[in-house]
Amino acid sequence: MRCCLTDQRASTVTLDRYRPLLILAAGDAARTALCRAVGRPRPPAHERLAHCQGASFPSRHTATALLASELVADAGPAAASAVAGVVGLSRIALRVHWPSDVIGGWLFAYAWLAAVKMARRTCMQRSNTATKARILT
Repeated sequence: MRCCLTDQRASTVTLDRYRPLLILAAGDAARTALCRAVGRPRPPAHERLAHCQGASFPSRHTATALLASELVADAGPAAASAVAGVVGLSRIALRVHWPSDVIGGWLFAYAWLAAVKMARRTCMQRSNTATKARILT
């Protein structure tokens, strides 16, 4: 996938429409790979207040809540952080995650969003440089 489709308006509009979904899906895939690589067990089953399965670190619910609310919310990062905070605390209260799993989910989501913003900025700079080069020639 090309990072910037500035020459083709229809393609740019389509990419802009689906960008949050693509970022969320790619983030979840990366989080799943990390979770499988770490393989941290969950709190003991007899202590859990909800059914869950799979590895524990980083928390999928927490990371997804932060990514999704940050990508679609017009309210800004404070609202996204509040949503992710409530979701993360609920995972601890249900005893399906250790506190460090939730913190890991938050850190993963913030790191993923930062990487996406850096990649977008780099693509925009490359696109602007290419446009300027075309204008000068």
